[in-house]
Amino acid sequence: MIISPLYTKISMEKALQESYLKDFIVQCEKIPKFQVVTAGFSDSEKLQEAWPRLESGALCLPDETVVDYFLLNVMACQKMTEQEFNSFGYTPKETLILAKKYFQPAAYQKWLDICGDAVAITFTGASAVPVSESDVEMELAKFSASEEVAEAEEKGDQAYSVALANMISEMRREGLNAGKLLKFIWPLSEKYDQENAE
Repeated sequence: MIISPLYTKISMEKALQESYLKDFIVQCEKIPKFQVVTAGFSDSEKLQEAWPRLESGALCLPDETVVDYFLLNVMACQKMTEQEFNSFGYTPKETLILAKKYFQPAAYQKWLDICGDAVAITFTGASAVPVSESDVEMELAKFSASEEVAEAEEKGDQAYSVALANMISEMRREGLNAGKLLKFIWPLSEKYDQENAE
């Protein structure tokens, strides 16, 4: 009576996790060049091929799309439990599970579409446009000096991400180019994460 429900729950979660990964792979398989490159690959190998393309290709997308992608990801972070957030490792598998678990169907499809566009653009030879610090330093200074950020730093990374998302939304309302800001800080945050992991 005790083991059976637990076993059923674990089995269902495992099946759902596998379907989450499939959604992303199916989206990438719509790209003809991806199909050619990954012909004969297992799902795991396809994921390994696609994920770095997603991360680099996203920086080549239009600024507005980059903002949408960022805000969608933060939306999922907002809904995570504190335990989930603290143990989140930003691996492809964890990210895909997080998106499917917390997005509404329309938001999830929009997120998948952006992921597919990011992967696709890497086959075109496009590269991310460098963004100079002068383009974004005023926005960063404004953000760093806000009361919301001061409070968020005390509460931890999850609150800080939400504070940044609120600033991005405010920039949008004011007609400022939030995409440039994100394209500037994105590589910096990845470098910071890598250094901390080492």
